[in-house]
Amino acid sequence: MKAGAPPGNRNALKKGTYTREMFAFRAEVRACVRESHEAVAQARGVLRRGRIPAWSPS
Repeated sequence: MKAGAPPGNRNALKKGTYTREMFAFRAEVRACVRESHEAVAQARGVLRRGRIPAWSPS
């Protein structure tokens, strides 16, 4: 996905919110958050089924 002004434009976005690096970084963050949500949902399902006791601080 290309963001910013056309090549050669002096007003082209070269740094900041819309750079290719930031798009890639935010995509990685979204993937990490998605995986975390899936892991938590899976752990909750295991706890509901009673396979392992719920953790409680000592």
